[in-house]
Amino acid sequence: MAKPEEACYTAMTIIALPKALSEKLGEEASKAFVDILDQAFMKSAEERFETRLSKTESRFEARFAQSEAHFETRFAQSDAHFETRFAQSEARFEKRFVELESRFEVRFATLEARLADSKAEIIKWMFVFWAGQVATSFAFLKLLR
Repeated sequence: MAKPEEACYTAMTIIALPKALSEKLGEEASKAFVDILDQAFMKSAEERFETRLSKTESRFEARFAQSEAHFETRFAQSDAHFETRFAQSEARFEKRFVELESRFEVRFATLEARLADSKAEIIKWMFVFWAGQVATSFAFLKLLR
């Protein structure tokens, strides 16, 4: 490899020509040759970079799509699970409310029956009281006459 002081360089030179080749080609041809090689190398490097960038971008997009699909699936599963749990809870509460409602209906029916019995008992005793009052009033009136 040629030493830097023996090489022919351009402004953005990446490639250095050995002094022997530079002398054979001449100053101007050496610079042109180095420029052509630099451009070819840069173009190749840019193409490799673009290819690699494109592949990396494709991998990221694929991973992102995969992750997004995974999360969508998980959200759908969670949503279905919670819907099932809510439906089960709602069914349990509905069953419990029906049971309580039937118990209250039985208790209210029992209370109504007891109130009806109490009402009949009160009416019976009211009749006895008023009959006794009427009898006493008649007896009192007979004594006064």
